[in-house]
Amino acid sequence: MPPSLAALVLLSAALHPVWNVLVKRDASPAGSFLILGTTLVGIGVVQALISGVALWPSEAVWPALLASAGGQMLYGTALALALRRGDLSAYYPVVRASPVAVVAFGWMVEGRSYGAPLLVGIALVLAGGFLLQARPGKRFDDPPTLAAAVVAMLGSAVYSVADGRAMQLAAPELVLVWAQGLALPVELLAFRLIGMPVRLGGRRGLLSGMTAGAIAYASYYLILLVYQLGGSVAAVTSVRQASIPLSVLMGALWLGERNLAARLGASLVVAAGIVLIVLNR
Repeated sequence: MPPSLAALVLLSAALHPVWNVLVKRDASPAGSFLILGTTLVGIGVVQALISGVALWPSEAVWPALLASAGGQMLYGTALALALRRGDLSAYYPVVRASPVAVVAFGWMVEGRSYGAPLLVGIALVLAGGFLLQARPGKRFDDPPTLAAAVVAMLGSAVYSVADGRAMQLAAPELVLVWAQGLALPVELLAFRLIGMPVRLGGRRGLLSGMTAGAIAYASYYLILLVYQLGGSVAAVTSVRQASIPLSVLMGALWLGERNLAARLGASLVVAAGIVLIVLNR
């Protein structure tokens, strides 16, 4: 991956756990997620109007948009559930394991081939991530929390592959607006069905959710831009794993989660994998 694209992905990775922490700290993660999604769509509409991007998708891009929205719905619902039940630093490496599913899909469905250095780099990143979560948090041994994290991971893989295809046909603003906009009402229904309370939390909760939405928009936009510039979905989703060590730090410093020293040691494995991926052009 070219260093310029890697820098954009790393910036996105730095932003990603910040909005996760804001949602985690909210009394109602489901409510915070809905505010986040609404804010994200609103920013996308404003940016599209300013930049002159047409917001009605062409027929060719609809399948990718619908797939992305489906992945976003799975990801958002399952992530909100995992945030409510489990430690940030315990669930996050599981959620970010999407490169496994992305590589498997690329190989089995799209007929892609991946070089050994890239695969070794991805393996190191994932190994480091699971070493991080091997020191269990308070709720990592809770099967529903783990299941939610796995579903969120699969949802992330689905929308990553779909976004990569959509960015060959559309502008980032359009993809953001439609993927998130289509997912929002389904997420609201899903929250109701699984018994997650949707509370907006007053002025403070609204401000926190809107802040999280703005940060999420910037993080997501950078990834779409990298796809548009030719970044490989497998490489991009792997380099985004840089957000794991950051989530560990934030979980310890902001949320009082434990085992910081042991988890930071495993972060070195993640860093080594990222370096290998970046060097594999």
